[in-house]
Amino acid sequence: MLLKKIFTRAAPWAFAFAVSDAAFIFTMFLLSPEKTPKLTAYILLASALAFAVGCFAEQRRRKKLDLALGEFAVNMSEKTALEVDRVLGGGFADRLCLAAQKYSERGKRAVELSGEADDYREYIEEWVHEVKTPLAAASLLTDNRADEMSADVNNRLKAIFHSIGESTEQILYYSRLNAPHPDINFENIKIGSCLEQTVEDFEPFISSRKIVVTLPQNDASVTADRRILLFILSLLMSNAVKYCSQTDGRIVFILHEQDTEITLTAANNGEGVRTEDLPFIFDKGFTGNCPNRKKATGMGLYLARKYADAICAEITAPDVFPPGCTFAVKLTFTK
Repeated sequence: MLLKKIFTRAAPWAFAFAVSDAAFIFTMFLLSPEKTPKLTAYILLASALAFAVGCFAEQRRRKKLDLALGEFAVNMSEKTALEVDRVLGGGFADRLCLAAQKYSERGKRAVELSGEADDYREYIEEWVHEVKTPLAAASLLTDNRADEMSADVNNRLKAIFHSIGESTEQILYYSRLNAPHPDINFENIKIGSCLEQTVEDFEPFISSRKIVVTLPQNDASVTADRRILLFILSLLMSNAVKYCSQTDGRIVFILHEQDTEITLTAANNGEGVRTEDLPFIFDKGFTGNCPNRKKATGMGLYLARKYADAICAEITAPDVFPPGCTFAVKLTFTK
């Protein structure tokens, strides 16, 4: 293989030697035919020797160039740039040094941006925790003064507090998307208990709008991070509550267990999503063309997919829905 590469690279030189030798031998034949055989042998031997020496020298030069380029790729500095220039024979030092300088500047900028991102993430986490404290106090005050207000007002206040809490939670999880060391703790979790907790968290919305929520009768265990799974379920529930029918809202959860996977489907009876929009609903910021989604941020399902990937699950939007439903999201866990 090595010899093949050497001769492939040297093919133009071999052709040049052959042409020049042929021309010289032909000239010798015209001038002195009787001496041509002996001189031909010397000419061919000298050409072969020169060709071999040239191939050897070129191979050594290429080895040095490969080493110099490899060192330059790993450590772009003025020293490695000058070494590459020396192997190449000169003339490239200025451009190579400029490339090394630009690379160094970008590396420093990348470190600065990474530090800024870490500072931003820490600030968001502190901000979210600061917001949760007065929010929890307001929610507790509402519960303690529930007998001083109507049930409708109480539910509306709870819904508002929950909405603020949900939004701050989304900000927190979004800031953690690219954390260098994600905090994930895998364990066996019952999906049923997580669904019940999610429905309980959304009870103010469900009650105020008289939404009918149907939970699966069966249960199944999956390996996931409980905190992240609850966050994903809250995103799916939030999406279903927002876009189910305004008059007779209905949300259905279906749990199906097979030999190799467990699927949880969350469906609702809203206006649905246009077929052409289905491939994009998990993209960041995508809201589609439906009139009822004009105020959407396009972040809920995006975060759901990102964190589903984090716990080794898959989230999709099937084009076949449970009876009476117009839209569904399916969460799949591999056993």
